[in-house]
Order: sequence, then structure tokens, then C-alpha cells
Amino acid sequence: MPALINWWHQDLADLAPFALDDAVQAAGTDLLRRWAEPQRRYHRTTHLVEVFWALEELEDADGLDPRSGLLGRVAGWFHDAVYIPLAAAGANEADSARLAVDVLGELGADPGDIGCIERLIRLTATHTGDSLTDLDRAFLDADLWILSAESERFDDYCAQVREEYAPSPTRHTGPPEPRCCVGSPSAPVSTSRISLQRNGNHARATTSTGRSPASAVPTSTESDLMTEPVTFEHVDLPMSAGTCDAYLAHPNAPGPWPGVLLIMDAVGLRPRIADMVSRVASWGYAVLAPNTFYRLGRQPLVDPALLTPERHADRMARFGELIPSLTPALWAVDGPAYLDQLAALDGVRGDEPARVVGYCMGGRLALMLAAQRPEQVGVVTGFHPGGLVTDAPDSPHTLLDRVRARVYFGYADNDGSMPAAAQETVAAAATATGCDLVGELYAGAAHGFTMADLPAHNADAEARHWREMERVFAGG
Repeated sequence: MPALINWWHQDLADLAPFALDDAVQAAGTDLLRRWAEPQRRYHRTTHLVEVFWALEELEDADGLDPRSGLLGRVAGWFHDAVYIPLAAAGANEADSARLAVDVLGELGADPGDIGCIERLIRLTATHTGDSLTDLDRAFLDADLWILSAESERFDDYCAQVREEYAPSPTRHTGPPEPRCCVGSPSAPVSTSRISLQRNGNHARATTSTGRSPASAVPTSTESDLMTEPVTFEHVDLPMSAGTCDAYLAHPNAPGPWPGVLLIMDAVGLRPRIADMVSRVASWGYAVLAPNTFYRLGRQPLVDPALLTPERHADRMARFGELIPSLTPALWAVDGPAYLDQLAALDGVRGDEPARVVGYCMGGRLALMLAAQRPEQVGVVTGFHPGGLVTDAPDSPHTLLDRVRARVYFGYADNDGSMPAAAQETVAAAATATGCDLVGELYAGAAHGFTMADLPAHNADAEARHWREMERVFAGG
């Protein structure tokens, strides 16, 4: 996307003229990475460009002065930079606004300009507000440009929003509210062009067809793919060695809910894990995903640039630094603390054993935790787990005699961290100890197959893992 990065450089040259070129390039590259995240269907760079076009039309029609157009474009870069489809209302906009404040502050932009940009981003949470300026109205109209698009583009938008809000193949409890454009349009315009609506207290974009954001939301009869909307939060957990950053999600409906502990892979907390946390929560659970490497710092601890196929060696080297830092002795302290924190959360059924899911190293940690706290863990699921069989006397497979939970492992194919011989060893240990354990090979799926932001992602295997996890969790 060379043209887009050039636009970014041009705008930042005016907004932050003293910023270093390398810093501007790094910030723009990170924004483009965010806009290309795999959970997005509508909220991608196409939407970003459409916002730019709409602002340009308004500027050409004397609806905006050049300085306001600049501020609107920079706000456009950030306004959906943080995007989790099932996040709580306003959460994406708040996080995107904070990102803009941090990045633009580091680049040396004027505080007044930063405040204006922050305001524009936050306004997109509701598309309304008090004492709106012409720039406010123009920016909100630009964000809703899609409602005045030609039929083919509008139909694409509807399909894309359905995809974004349909993470579950098996459960539907009602249509979600699209965060992209909230509210129902009023005064129509007669052409397919965006129009700055100054009648009333806020901007609304629509067409003579009477389109509204609700047009993109499937009815309860036409979709079996939607899940219950959830509340998603960033939380901090007090731990023995400091503060642990974490994700927390639960249904919007009143609780209490059964608790789920989601143990991340070595890449760590990131949009992909946030999406997974939200998806599991939409099944009717309160889901906590802690940064298990919190002793090393807050997430992210892995540079997103390392997640490409070309950076495999660098990525593995970074994992080699992170994974050994969480020793069995440290996990024996942290794991039970996470369970206790989960059980103590408002709206969680603290007297019910938790369900635990782990990815990659998280599968090993989940099993160890179930052995240490058998009364608190009722179900363990692990996907592309590694290191379940080692030469150490306390190898995880030797702990199965202490596990009371139902266990399901979905093994990756040709996985050096969990080869066929190790899978057989685990199966034999489960039989010998009477552990209720099922291990299944996901043929053709490489280690990391559930992670849509990794080169190993396998869509069929990922879909299978969701089905199996939901089924096993439902069994209690």
C-alpha cells in the first residue's frame, strides 16, 4: 500500500513538521498493519480510503477548510485503528483515541490538534454529541459515507459487516449492533454523494433509499452465524510479582456466567487473542486472558513485524527468550492466582470449576494447572499444545493421575514440540491413570493453526477447534 503510506507522510509533514522520518514511517507502517488485521472485513483500508474521499469531496465543495481537512484525515487514520468486532460499545473508539494521543504526542504534534483528533475519533462511537462543529459533522458524515454508496458497494458493506459480527459457526442469540455506524439516518439526500447535513444537532448520511446501519445486520431468521454481543475490557490484575495486564470479556446479558481462563500462546495478547476471548464469551462465559509473561513487561512483547513467514527465525528466537522465563515454579504461583482472580470477578460463578483453554505453550500450562488445582478446573482444552512430554521427572504427562478435569487436546500435524510418539505417550498415561482425556490429530494443520495472524493458520482446522471447544465446554 505505497500510496497510503505516502499520504500519511504528506499529512504528517504538515501536522508534525519536526518529526523524524523514521518515526513517521514506523507509525504509518503500524497503522497499515492494524488496518490489515485478519478479523476485519469492512473496517479495512478500503473504508479508510473512502473516508479520505468523502473528506476531499467536502473540502472541494467548501464544506471544510484545508486545515480541518488535514485534521479529519489524520483522525481517519486512527479512528478504527483498534478494532475488535465484539468489543463493548465505545471500547474500540476509546482505545483508538488513546492510540492517536500517544502516537501523535510522540511525533510532536500540537496538543490542540491532538485534542481535536481525539474528539473526532471518540465521536464515532455514537455519531452524535453536543455543540458539534462543521468539522465534527463532516468527519461523521465521511465515516458514514458507505450509506450513500452505489448499490453494489453498499451490498458488499452489508456482507462484510455480517462476516465481522459472525465469529461463531454454531450459535445465534440475536443480531449485534454494528459499531461502525450507530444510529438511524434521518433527512435523506437525493444523490449517491455524501452530503453535509447541517439541519439538526449532528451529521447523518443516508440516501433516498432510506438506508441505515441496520441494513447490514442480519435478522434472526436469516443468520445462524451471529453470537451474543459481549463486553470486552482491558484489566490489570494484582499479582505477587507486580501488575498483570489482561483481557476480560463476558456477555452483555446479566450474569452470573461460568468462568473460562484462556492461556495465550507465546506471541501474547494482541487483537487475535482479543477476538478469541470475545468469541468464547459470546457462548455464555466470562473469559479472562492474562499476560502470562507479565514479569517481563506489558504486552506486546513480540514485535508484530516478526509474524510474517520471512521472519520465522527471528520469531522463534524471540519465543526462545520468552517461554523459558515462565518456569514451572513461577507457573505454580501464577496459575492458581489467575483462577482465584477469575472466580472472584463480579458476575462469575465462583463456586463452579473453571474451564481452561490453552494455545501452544498454554496447553501445557493448562494441564499443569488442572493437576495443581483439580478442584478448581473442570475442563481443559488445548490446541497445538507443545511440551506435554519431556525428559524431566515432572513432565506434564506424569501429572495426569492428579487431574480430575475432562481433557481435550487438538494436536498439530508434524509438530516438533508434540510428535506422534509424544501423543501416544500422553494417551498411554491417560489410560493408565484413568484420566478422561481425548487427543485428536488435526491432519495437515501445522503448529499455530488456530491463529489467523500467523503463517500456520489453517481455516478448516480453526473452525474444527471452535466446534470441539464449544462442545467440550458445554459438557461442563
